[in-house]
Amino acid sequence: MKIIPTTNMSTPILKNTLPRLSSPQSIFTALVGLCILINFLVQTIEIIELKQQRKIIGYHFLGTNYAGLAPLLDKVVVIGYYTDRDLAKNVNSARFAQAQYTLAPVILNPDSLDYEFILLDCASGQKAVEKMIEMNATLVFINPKAGFILAKKTK
Repeated sequence: MKIIPTTNMSTPILKNTLPRLSSPQSIFTALVGLCILINFLVQTIEIIELKQQRKIIGYHFLGTNYAGLAPLLDKVVVIGYYTDRDLAKNVNSARFAQAQYTLAPVILNPDSLDYEFILLDCASGQKAVEKMIEMNATLVFINPKAGFILAKKTK
């Protein structure tokens, strides 16, 4: 009886069936897997941060749009407020009330435009510019995302 060593026969079979670790396909697969893992971790961190913010601010507060105006109105007591929107509607009156709350102690007066600073909260930028020209005012600050302009009357 003759014994045939099997190690010599099985070695070529294993080499042909196992993928090479340094092949371009293996490197590409590893990079794609790494990208998926990184994206998963980043998304998980963002979701956790959003959940924490929702605990603090559980509703949409429109007043955060006006927070950047406080340093510009440092020693101002009253400013005018102009809007072409209907303040009888809840959304528009909420914009005004939350702007007033954010800018306090500065008082927003929607009844008079006879102040040095005017906050223009118009439906379109064109209407706000027309009103600035009519009042002879210059631009101090604009927030196109929130849709308002802070103007200063020229003397």
